[in-house]
Amino acid sequence: MLFLRGAGVDTNRFHADAPAQAEAQAAQLFGKEQTLTRMDKGKSTSSVIDEWLSITGNLETEGDVLINGKIHGDVRCNLLIVGVNAEVDGLVVADEVVVRGVARGVIRANRVRIEKSSRVDSEVFHRALCVEEGAEFIGASRRSDDPLNDLATAGSQVAALRTAAAEMRALEDAAAARSTELPAAAVA
Repeated sequence: MLFLRGAGVDTNRFHADAPAQAEAQAAQLFGKEQTLTRMDKGKSTSSVIDEWLSITGNLETEGDVLINGKIHGDVRCNLLIVGVNAEVDGLVVADEVVVRGVARGVIRANRVRIEKSSRVDSEVFHRALCVEEGAEFIGASRRSDDPLNDLATAGSQVAALRTAAAEMRALEDAAAARSTELPAAAVA
Protein backbone atom coordinates (compact mmCIF):
# COMPACT_ATOMS: atom_id res chain seq x y z
CA MET A 1 0.00 0.00 0.00
CA LEU A 2 1.40 3.40 -0.93
CA PHE A 3 0.78 6.55 1.07
CA LEU A 4 1.38 10.01 -0.35
CA ARG A 5 2.88 12.38 2.20
CA GLY A 6 3.35 16.10 1.76
CA ALA A 7 5.05 17.13 -1.46
CA GLY A 8 7.12 13.92 -1.69
CA VAL A 9 6.05 10.31 -1.61
CA ASP A 10 6.75 7.83 1.19
CA THR A 11 6.06 4.13 0.69
CA ASN A 12 6.35 0.81 2.34
CA ARG A 13 9.20 -0.20 0.06
CA PHE A 14 8.27 -3.26 -1.94
CA HIS A 15 10.66 -2.34 -4.76
CA ALA A 16 13.32 0.31 -5.13
CA ASP A 17 11.54 2.57 -7.63
CA ALA A 18 8.13 2.54 -5.88
CA PRO A 19 8.20 6.27 -4.93
CA ALA A 20 8.90 7.35 -8.51
CA GLN A 21 6.24 4.98 -9.84
CA ALA A 22 3.69 6.21 -7.29
CA GLU A 23 4.40 9.84 -8.14
CA ALA A 24 4.14 9.21 -11.89
CA GLN A 25 0.99 7.15 -11.43
CA ALA A 26 -0.65 9.82 -9.28
CA ALA A 27 0.20 12.54 -11.80
CA GLN A 28 -1.13 10.45 -14.68
CA LEU A 29 -4.35 9.34 -12.98
CA PHE A 30 -5.30 12.52 -11.19
CA GLY A 31 -4.43 15.02 -13.86
CA LYS A 32 -3.43 18.54 -12.96
CA GLU A 33 -6.86 19.70 -11.82
CA GLN A 34 -7.36 17.03 -9.21
CA THR A 35 -4.67 15.66 -6.93
CA LEU A 36 -4.58 13.97 -3.56
CA THR A 37 -2.62 16.63 -1.70
CA ARG A 38 -4.92 17.44 1.19
CA MET A 39 -3.06 18.04 4.44
CA ASP A 40 -4.32 17.50 7.97
CA LYS A 41 -2.18 18.67 10.89
CA GLY A 42 0.94 18.44 8.74
CA LYS A 43 0.23 14.86 7.68
CA SER A 44 -1.09 13.63 4.39
CA THR A 45 -4.55 12.13 4.45
CA SER A 46 -4.25 10.29 1.13
CA SER A 47 -4.02 6.57 0.47
CA VAL A 48 -3.43 4.52 -2.68
CA ILE A 49 -4.69 0.97 -3.09
CA ASP A 50 -2.33 -0.47 -5.70
CA GLU A 51 -3.49 -2.65 -8.61
CA TRP A 52 -2.11 -5.84 -7.09
CA LEU A 53 -4.16 -5.38 -3.92
CA SER A 54 -7.62 -6.87 -3.43
CA ILE A 55 -9.53 -6.02 -0.24
CA THR A 56 -12.60 -7.83 1.08
CA GLY A 57 -14.09 -5.70 3.83
CA ASN A 58 -14.84 -2.09 4.57
CA LEU A 59 -12.48 0.85 4.11
CA GLU A 60 -13.03 4.03 6.12
CA THR A 61 -10.90 7.18 6.31
CA GLU A 62 -11.37 10.91 6.66
CA GLY A 63 -8.84 11.35 3.87
CA ASP A 64 -8.72 10.80 0.13
CA VAL A 65 -8.37 7.40 -1.55
CA LEU A 66 -7.16 6.32 -4.98
CA ILE A 67 -8.13 2.74 -5.78
CA ASN A 68 -6.29 0.92 -8.53
CA GLY A 69 -7.02 -2.56 -7.16
CA LYS A 70 -10.25 -4.26 -6.12
CA ILE A 71 -12.46 -3.58 -3.10
CA HIS A 72 -15.38 -5.80 -2.19
CA GLY A 73 -17.01 -3.86 0.64
CA ASP A 74 -18.05 -0.38 1.67
CA VAL A 75 -15.82 2.68 1.20
CA ARG A 76 -16.20 5.90 3.21
CA CYS A 77 -13.81 8.77 2.56
CA ASN A 78 -13.52 12.41 1.51
CA LEU A 79 -12.50 11.97 -2.16
CA LEU A 80 -12.60 8.60 -3.88
CA ILE A 81 -10.99 8.03 -7.26
CA VAL A 82 -11.62 4.64 -8.84
CA GLY A 83 -8.77 4.06 -11.30
CA VAL A 84 -9.17 2.80 -14.87
CA ASN A 85 -8.41 -0.84 -14.00
CA ALA A 86 -9.99 -0.74 -10.52
CA GLU A 87 -13.19 -2.32 -9.23
CA VAL A 88 -15.32 -1.27 -6.27
CA ASP A 89 -18.26 -3.43 -5.27
CA GLY A 90 -20.28 -2.05 -2.34
CA LEU A 91 -21.61 1.13 -0.77
CA VAL A 92 -19.54 4.25 -1.44
CA VAL A 93 -20.02 7.33 0.74
CA ALA A 94 -17.78 10.31 -0.05
CA ASP A 95 -17.88 14.05 -0.59
CA GLU A 96 -16.64 13.51 -4.15
CA VAL A 97 -16.37 10.38 -6.31
CA VAL A 98 -14.56 10.07 -9.65
CA VAL A 99 -15.08 6.75 -11.44
CA ARG A 100 -12.68 5.74 -14.20
CA GLY A 101 -13.02 1.97 -13.73
CA VAL A 102 -15.82 -0.31 -12.49
CA ALA A 103 -18.24 0.54 -9.67
CA ARG A 104 -21.15 -1.63 -8.52
CA GLY A 105 -23.49 -0.97 -5.61
CA VAL A 106 -24.70 2.35 -4.23
CA ILE A 107 -22.81 5.64 -4.52
CA ARG A 108 -23.69 8.53 -2.18
CA ALA A 109 -21.72 11.73 -2.78
CA ASN A 110 -22.17 15.45 -3.18
CA ARG A 111 -20.30 15.37 -6.51
CA VAL A 112 -20.01 12.34 -8.80
CA ARG A 113 -18.07 12.24 -12.06
CA ILE A 114 -18.39 9.13 -14.25
CA GLU A 115 -15.64 9.28 -16.85
CA LYS A 116 -15.65 7.80 -20.36
CA SER A 117 -13.52 4.78 -19.39
CA SER A 118 -15.90 3.70 -16.61
CA ARG A 119 -18.58 1.07 -16.19
CA VAL A 120 -21.00 1.94 -13.38
CA ASP A 121 -23.82 -0.36 -12.28
CA SER A 122 -25.09 1.61 -9.30
CA GLU A 123 -27.80 3.66 -7.78
CA VAL A 124 -26.19 7.10 -7.50
CA PHE A 125 -27.41 9.64 -4.92
CA HIS A 126 -25.81 13.01 -5.62
CA ARG A 127 -26.04 16.77 -5.50
CA ALA A 128 -24.13 17.14 -8.80
CA LEU A 129 -23.54 14.46 -11.44
CA CYS A 130 -21.40 14.43 -14.59
CA VAL A 131 -21.47 11.47 -16.97
CA GLU A 132 -18.99 11.73 -19.83
CA GLU A 133 -19.85 10.58 -23.32
CA GLY A 134 -18.72 6.98 -23.73
CA ALA A 135 -19.23 6.03 -20.08
CA GLU A 136 -21.36 2.96 -19.40
CA PHE A 137 -23.92 3.85 -16.72
CA ILE A 138 -26.50 1.24 -15.77
CA GLY A 139 -28.62 2.08 -12.78
CA ALA A 140 -30.40 5.08 -11.39
CA SER A 141 -29.48 8.67 -10.68
CA ARG A 142 -31.20 10.30 -7.73
CA ARG A 143 -30.62 13.97 -6.98
CA SER A 144 -30.56 14.85 -3.30
CA ASP A 145 -29.85 18.08 -1.43
CA ASP A 146 -27.99 16.08 1.21
CA PRO A 147 -26.98 12.68 -0.21
CA LEU A 148 -24.56 11.92 2.62
CA ASN A 149 -27.04 12.53 5.46
CA ASP A 150 -29.96 10.91 3.64
CA LEU A 151 -28.18 7.70 4.60
CA ALA A 152 -29.82 7.84 8.04
CA THR A 153 -33.22 8.09 6.37
CA ALA A 154 -32.33 5.20 4.07
CA GLY A 155 -31.26 3.15 7.09
CA SER A 156 -34.58 3.72 8.80
CA GLN A 157 -36.38 2.81 5.57
CA VAL A 158 -34.42 -0.43 5.40
CA ALA A 159 -35.31 -1.22 9.01
CA ALA A 160 -39.01 -0.55 8.29
CA LEU A 161 -38.87 -2.81 5.21
CA ARG A 162 -37.23 -5.60 7.21
CA THR A 163 -39.92 -5.32 9.89
CA ALA A 164 -42.67 -5.43 7.24
CA ALA A 165 -41.02 -8.48 5.60
CA ALA A 166 -40.83 -10.27 8.98
CA GLU A 167 -44.51 -9.52 9.61
CA MET A 168 -45.42 -10.84 6.14
CA ARG A 169 -43.44 -14.04 6.78
CA ALA A 170 -45.25 -14.51 10.10
CA LEU A 171 -48.63 -14.08 8.36
CA GLU A 172 -47.63 -16.57 5.65
CA ASP A 173 -46.49 -19.09 8.29
CA ALA A 174 -49.77 -18.68 10.18
CA ALA A 175 -51.78 -19.15 6.95
CA ALA A 176 -49.72 -22.23 6.05
CA ALA A 177 -50.32 -23.69 9.54
CA ARG A 178 -54.08 -23.11 9.20
CA SER A 179 -54.17 -24.72 5.74
CA THR A 180 -52.54 -27.89 7.10
CA GLU A 181 -55.04 -27.97 9.99
CA LEU A 182 -58.12 -27.70 7.71
CA PRO A 183 -57.79 -31.07 5.94
CA ALA A 184 -57.29 -32.84 9.27
CA ALA A 185 -60.41 -31.17 10.74
CA ALA A 186 -62.46 -31.98 7.62
CA VAL A 187 -61.58 -35.69 7.88
CA ALA A 188 -62.64 -35.95 11.56
